[in-house]
Amino acid sequence: MSYRIVHLADLHLDIPFSGLGRGSQVSNARREGLRQALKHAINLAKESEANAVTIGGDLYEADHISQDTISFLRQQFENASPLRIFIAPGNHDPYTRSSPYAITDWPSNVTIFREPELKPIELETGLTLWGAGHDKADFTTPLVSKFRIHDDRSPALLLLHGTDQSITLGKDKHAFCPFSEEEVRKAGFSLALLGHIHHRKLQPLGKPFLCYPGSPEPLGFDEEDGHSILLAEWLGEAWKIEARDISRWLCKTKQIDTTDFSSRDSVIELIHTLWKDERNGKHCLARIELMGQPAASLELDLAAIQTALASDFTDIYLVDLTTPPYDVETLKHDTTVLGVFVRRMLSEIETANRTNDQNKLHIAERALRYGLMALEQKGAINL
Repeated sequence: MSYRIVHLADLHLDIPFSGLGRGSQVSNARREGLRQALKHAINLAKESEANAVTIGGDLYEADHISQDTISFLRQQFENASPLRIFIAPGNHDPYTRSSPYAITDWPSNVTIFREPELKPIELETGLTLWGAGHDKADFTTPLVSKFRIHDDRSPALLLLHGTDQSITLGKDKHAFCPFSEEEVRKAGFSLALLGHIHHRKLQPLGKPFLCYPGSPEPLGFDEEDGHSILLAEWLGEAWKIEARDISRWLCKTKQIDTTDFSSRDSVIELIHTLWKDERNGKHCLARIELMGQPAASLELDLAAIQTALASDFTDIYLVDLTTPPYDVETLKHDTTVLGVFVRRMLSEIETANRTNDQNKLHIAERALRYGLMALEQKGAINL
């Protein structure tokens, strides 16, 4: 007997992406990319002649989901028939009385685990899927620790949105529905298809048992790698697990030391070379932190750098963390004309910051830099 499943999790449809890009155009493109990821997963399931698609929670963002997205999901699932769709709601898409899961007329091939306790669904003779759904956003109840499958004659599969307690979570991640590998094995499961961790984690590596596919697309700059869907196949005696990267987006971060650069062209050329192979055929969002103490001649015009790199990156976010080439805190106490000039420019910068006048701020910062260069006889300066 062979049974094939395509598993995905943590799609987060309609996530705002407020931290990615700086405008609605990029955010909208990212949200559309998540829809495309679901289409890719379903198409792969069809091409692989899979029997089912399992979704390990956080399919959408309950606080932001639109009626259009609900209609999109319904249509995609209906078009996927005769593929069976199994969904275990998570903390971002809990099953509540007013949730889209509860009030939408889903196609007959869709099964949603509605209760916060493990329930069985027979996939076919000799193969059972057990799943549960979060019924609230902060569902922290362990469901596996005391659970036991009494009939161990056939393989049992677990579908759950929860936290493997061996994983160290990031600062913004919380442990929902926690479990351990030992607890899942003792419960009697032969495989666990999971959601909640946004990077791929297959444990143990040689023979995967706890299987997190990661989110199909990166959702932030802290999620550079490990995005996939999984192909799980029951071969009669064991499960075969294969990860497939279907992502079309990259989120990359880099720190660049500008100390040895004399012009911004050097900065642009360096950034241009970053992640060239990985960017090929994908949309890349980059966050670049500029560090060090650049030469006085280096003008870090962030807008100009972004424009120069527009053809290389879908969007690039630059953060200037460089140290000024002059010690203005010391210079402002100088009793010569140098000190008078520095104090005047710092006052202009302070006023521009207070009034949020970005044009005035830009002019004042340039005046301070070039004025100091001129006063230190660095050469004729063209303003």
